[in-house]
Amino acid sequence: MLDKLIDILVAFWEQVNPFVIIDYYEAGIHMRLGRKIRDMDIGFHFVPLKLLFIDKVLTVHTKKDTFHVSNVNVTTTDSKTVSVGAIIEYEVVDPTLYLIETNDAMSNMHDIARGVIADYLTDCTWEEIKQKPTLTKIKNRMKPQFQDMGVSIKQILFGDIAQSRTFTIFKDNSTTTLKSR
Repeated sequence: MLDKLIDILVAFWEQVNPFVIIDYYEAGIHMRLGRKIRDMDIGFHFVPLKLLFIDKVLTVHTKKDTFHVSNVNVTTTDSKTVSVGAIIEYEVVDPTLYLIETNDAMSNMHDIARGVIADYLTDCTWEEIKQKPTLTKIKNRMKPQFQDMGVSIKQILFGDIAQSRTFTIFKDNSTTTLKSR
């Protein structure tokens, strides 16, 4: 019982504590009644109206990080079915764009990456996909969209890349057959 009371008091203090520390790997934004007041750099800050639940501070990690893009399945120009998963190294460079101007930036980055990868690879052959310039071209296509969200792409790698078999179902008058390519 005492432990739960202490947990509640600690959680309450974290919400109303007017002293904010922005760690070296973060950037912060001071908000008041839904409006941006100022950017907050690394260090100690005093936010007096946080006690009245008027102010809040949003923070985001700004050092290099990665995320995995789930596999994209495409058919290449040489009729190969390919499954590609990517790893994207990125860095948040504009906390305002990332936290305020974009709704769920991480989810958007994942969706954009899948779309750009699929769009680009459908115009390639299997041999072209395996070449290094393909990654550079995909990165260059993603860059402007990520920059609009306050993110800089550092590197893209294929984590998974495989040619896979496809199955087509043909329905004849009364039978169904599977054919493999």
